[in-house]
Amino acid sequence: MAVGDTHPRDLSWGQQTALAIAIQMSRKPTVLALDEPTRGLDSGAAQLLREVLSCVVETGTALIIATHDHAFTDVGSDRVLSLREGKLWESPAGVSR
Repeated sequence: MAVGDTHPRDLSWGQQTALAIAIQMSRKPTVLALDEPTRGLDSGAAQLLREVLSCVVETGTALIIATHDHAFTDVGSDRVLSLREGKLWESPAGVSR
């Protein structure tokens, strides 16, 4: 079966996420917001998603990512906001939280 013959619901979770991002990027947004983009992904799929999002950043699109995956916050990050003990904390990108 060719890729074009596959229904989106039959794609893996990572492929569905990449497809959703591609659909949104077709509208050339200035901002793309993602909520827990690595949920349900294995480490390989998360790495592929990181590469996809790096390409998104290269287009000039800003990313807003809400995640519990602290290792994923370095994707195109200029800054990171963390919610800890009910307070919002700002950290420069690449700094451990």
